[in-house]
Amino acid sequence: MGWRGATPGKVINDGGVRPGQIVFNFEGEGLLERNERAAQRTRWFIAHEMAHFWLGTSGIAYRKPSEAWITEGGAEMMAFTLLAATDHDYALAELQHAVQDCIKSATKPVISAGERHENRTFYSCGATFALAAVSAQKRKGGRDYFDFIRPLLDEHRSDRLLGSADWLTRFDAVSGDSEAGGIVKSILSVGVADPTGAIETLFQQTGVPYSRNDNKLTLSANAI
Repeated sequence: MGWRGATPGKVINDGGVRPGQIVFNFEGEGLLERNERAAQRTRWFIAHEMAHFWLGTSGIAYRKPSEAWITEGGAEMMAFTLLAATDHDYALAELQHAVQDCIKSATKPVISAGERHENRTFYSCGATFALAAVSAQKRKGGRDYFDFIRPLLDEHRSDRLLGSADWLTRFDAVSGDSEAGGIVKSILSVGVADPTGAIETLFQQTGVPYSRNDNKLTLSANAI
């Protein structure tokens, strides 16, 4: 853990994960006193980076940079699930933001988000796909994203690489619905003309609880 100083007008915490370690830094005068929003973000950061011990460079990594949605979105879903146990409103709000951000970006292919310098799309759409996977898994008696991803982690423990085809094959098997998988594939590879409609159909097919008001999909409290 590092402290980079009380920079005026700043509230920053960042870092990453190394083998067996989480590294993070703090900076800004806004952290000199109790800051609940910063505390929430710090808890999220730790939970997200912890998830990378299983799903990421310290565990099973993506095969290609364009498949970062698997590890970043999965880590988001794992983190939100953990945080929901103690701060459900915050976890639900962050997951809601991810869904809305994915809707905003899904007219363009997720796989080229890095080339467009829109890396947050890997997080938002990856988390949205993970949410659909969790809901489908719950229909089969599962509890969370760990139950969905664990068979893939076990299967790829030797090569430690996971690709889109691997994830989608697992998703099709769990959801039992080729339409749901087709929506994910379209958003990944080409984008969709009506992101709200596409993600709404994805949620309907996998059982994600939500409501729709005009062009906004609002997750129900039991979505996580």
